[in-house]
Amino acid sequence: MSSSETDAFDGICCTHDDINVLDFRVPNGIGISFPSHGLELQCAFARRDTVLVGGLNHNSNQCCVQQWSIRKAMPRCIYSFPSSSSHYSHLSLTQVWGSSSIVMAVNGNGVYIFDAWKDSGEDLCDIQEMKDIIGTHDLLNPSFDYANSRVLLISRDRQASWSYLSQ
Repeated sequence: MSSSETDAFDGICCTHDDINVLDFRVPNGIGISFPSHGLELQCAFARRDTVLVGGLNHNSNQCCVQQWSIRKAMPRCIYSFPSSSSHYSHLSLTQVWGSSSIVMAVNGNGVYIFDAWKDSGEDLCDIQEMKDIIGTHDLLNPSFDYANSRVLLISRDRQASWSYLSQ
């Protein structure tokens, strides 16, 4: 992760149990740590005060993305994926990304797109439903890139493809 995308911390690192915000000004290097709340953490992204982590809940076999506020040290939003009977290898999230208007995450079933949560000033954690999905099922280790309302979906077993986001 680039430090130019973050405010006042050096990066993030996920373990099986925690999301660690790295700050090399403190002796142990960890500025703050958040619990993972029963998720197997698989990918992370940070920008300014926001940390997005994607993971899989093994009990429910459901993926989600959690949005954390570093300043408030609490979850702000959960982006919920639809239930799926896909194999574990296709449910694993390989990338998560977000901006002030959109949150995106990808697994073997495609790129899931959510409207970004708008801070209402309350300390409650909202659950956001999926807005759109791009791609086909059974992708092998997929990733994506996003620019100008277009998503480039890349998979090891398919040709790359562009899709426009519906507004």
